[in-house]
Amino acid sequence: MEPTTVTLRGQFGDRPVSFDLGNGVHLMGRGADCDLLLDEPSVSRRHARLHVDGGAVHLEDMGSSNGTRVDGQAISAPTTLRHGSHVQIGNLALMVEMAADSGVYLDQTQVRESMSLSVDEARSTRGGGSGGGGRKAHLFRILAEAGELLTRPRRPEDIFDPLLSLVEQALQPERVVLLLCEEGLDEPRIVASRVPDNDPGALIISRTLMGRVLEDQQAFLTRDASQDERLMGGESLVGARVRSAMAAPLFDNQNVIGILYADTGDPMVQYHRDELTAFVLLANVVGVAITHARYHAIEEERQRLAAELDAARLIMSRLLPRTLPETAPVHVAARLLPCDEVAGDLYDLRKLPDGRLLIVVGDVSGHGLPAALLVAALLPAIRLAADECGDLAAMTTRINAQLFEATDAVRFCTLFLGRLDPATGRLEYVNAGHNPPLLVAGDDVETLPAGGPPVGMMPDMPYTEREVVLIPGSQLVLFSDGVTEAQRDDESMYGDDRLLELVRGCGSCPPGELQDRILDDVEAFTEGAARTDDITVMLVQREQARS
Repeated sequence: MEPTTVTLRGQFGDRPVSFDLGNGVHLMGRGADCDLLLDEPSVSRRHARLHVDGGAVHLEDMGSSNGTRVDGQAISAPTTLRHGSHVQIGNLALMVEMAADSGVYLDQTQVRESMSLSVDEARSTRGGGSGGGGRKAHLFRILAEAGELLTRPRRPEDIFDPLLSLVEQALQPERVVLLLCEEGLDEPRIVASRVPDNDPGALIISRTLMGRVLEDQQAFLTRDASQDERLMGGESLVGARVRSAMAAPLFDNQNVIGILYADTGDPMVQYHRDELTAFVLLANVVGVAITHARYHAIEEERQRLAAELDAARLIMSRLLPRTLPETAPVHVAARLLPCDEVAGDLYDLRKLPDGRLLIVVGDVSGHGLPAALLVAALLPAIRLAADECGDLAAMTTRINAQLFEATDAVRFCTLFLGRLDPATGRLEYVNAGHNPPLLVAGDDVETLPAGGPPVGMMPDMPYTEREVVLIPGSQLVLFSDGVTEAQRDDESMYGDDRLLELVRGCGSCPPGELQDRILDDVEAFTEGAARTDDITVMLVQREQARS
């Protein structure tokens, strides 16, 4: 096989990147030992392996958390890559380009000029010459114009009309039709056409012809449809007057994405090899232009969603408390690490009019934008209920009813609500299905039990209010399941026992220090694997009594 140079091109944020790879095995991932270092949270430490061997290029997923896709399909075995293949590593999209070493070299041999032609001259050529050169020159000019369509990004629907115009200019057909294959449909669908206004059967296209083009993936030419045995027994071509017709497949580098069709009923017109050659080239340009337009539309949509996510991230950052109130002798630290652009976890700490502290930690089912929208609705509702409800059980019941009314059956939120008196350490709380917080005092660790199901699951749910005292020097550890369910690439979980072992004996650590210890330990456990859920940690410590 010929040696091949493989280039992967993509975009990391606003920065375009490319990787040139020669023969050999190339490890891709976030780990320091990777040949292609892809520093993106959705990429696993050792994510995928690319094997280049002459002209053969294979990609293999290495059991990554977020998977590897080739041309939109998840791969579970070594998969062959081709020029133009689209590879998705986690959330990163890369395009494959391949260039074979042709073994052609330049030397100093003098060559006598026999004919020269500039690109502009080729585009402007309209006729002349002998042996049908005028017709060929016209077709070359049309093809040059078709190539220009590839240089301007457009939406797919915006290129259909100019493409059909080029086919009309090149071949002067009576009818020209563009059909595209769509998932879920048995036959290609007509997306654009040019037909005579007075032709009642203009869009009746031979299924026999379409089937041959799709099955054989080759262009089809009939000079006289009425006498073509290949079409006998099939449905008639466009109308009953068709004499000469052509159909060509549209390719997107690998697959047939549609058909370009043209015909004429003029008995004086017959299409020949030159017309078929030009038609096939036009079809190739059409296929590439449509594919580029689709990618452009996808990129525009990605940028639109990114802008919306940026706005959502800004809104969410302002919903969560920017600073935490310090009320001696209580000290607090809190941090939220989203696994997506926006989080479905929430926390709050507010000083109430009577001097007590309202403590809130929650986790909406799922993550990402849908969960974040629910957080945006929940936090104001919790704050309003805290001002209007006398006890926490009634407050939780009210929030449950509001959330149940506003969401479907699969949306809910685990929620811890507490009111802490800084002077006495008395903590009243309701745990609505949330991870049981840990109360740490020296080597002693107490788990605070739940007092009801998550809010939003069922209507009219009663909740139980409980009470505990934070003695001087003790610390309350609140967290979401993103901590205990953090995973390595082998899907093993961090777990409750590891967290218990870490916090035992750390009750005297400052809240900020203990918070960092927990997050660092989770990161060490996962070994750089991408987060699969949001992580929230809140520490509430009652100051040690002074002697």
